[in-house]
Amino acid sequence: MTGPLSASQLDTILAAYPFHRSVFVLPPWEAIYTNDGERDQSFEEAVHVYEKIVQWYRSCGYGLHEVPRLAAAQRAEYVIRILEQY
Repeated sequence: MTGPLSASQLDTILAAYPFHRSVFVLPPWEAIYTNDGERDQSFEEAVHVYEKIVQWYRSCGYGLHEVPRLAAAQRAEYVIRILEQY
């Protein structure tokens, strides 16, 4: 199958494979963005992909938690704090 799923196909898949309804997203962060052998896209491309991912999750009914641009330990604390609410 190629192309986007229809609304009914998507509903069927989401019902068959339920996931937690909250999703953590980490937006592109230009100050620390770098290219390497695994990440060959430009920062602008990364922003575009991020926007598409956010749009897709929202269209599927997921609640998004954007992880703030902080030091790694503070980011981890944020994630843990959110998870403790569940």
